[in-house]
Amino acid sequence: MDHFKGGASFMDYFLSRFSPTEARTQNRLRELSADADRIFFLIYTPDDELIGHYALIVHNEKTVEVDNSILGARPPVSGLMLHTEHALLQWMFQNNPDAVVIANLLQHNVTCFMLHRATGFNLVATTSLRETVADNGDRILRPVKNENADKTDACLLTLELDSRAYWLVRKNAGYPC
Repeated sequence: MDHFKGGASFMDYFLSRFSPTEARTQNRLRELSADADRIFFLIYTPDDELIGHYALIVHNEKTVEVDNSILGARPPVSGLMLHTEHALLQWMFQNNPDAVVIANLLQHNVTCFMLHRATGFNLVATTSLRETVADNGDRILRPVKNENADKTDACLLTLELDSRAYWLVRKNAGYPC
């Protein structure tokens, strides 16, 4: 759980925002891990310290979504998340070469956007979002109807990557194929 201690600092990058506590985080992880279509990859240091995670959702045999990635501590090597994303995409496309991988992220998440661009993702859509507040104080960003597009709080970017584009980026980056 230590890699989630900075959870509040990550909240601005998610569509659902809440005050993180260890209990709420554990409950949410239990809910997510019970989802048979979600695959969690945990990131450990060589000293066996959990420092982050990466998650994929398999929507169907043709569509996989990069759900989220969090690195909660300084990695022991530079470029760890780039290498992690490459390893996961390589594994995914070797096992399902016809799939398309999508990623949804908020426009202000520049670090994540640059990470996905470095592995070959391209922007395919934008969606205007408006924040609503639930009775319990949780904040949720929801799509805005076209007539209210000028009243937005955030913008959701949708990126896409197919195996052909991925293998080309990998080859051009000098990775052995």
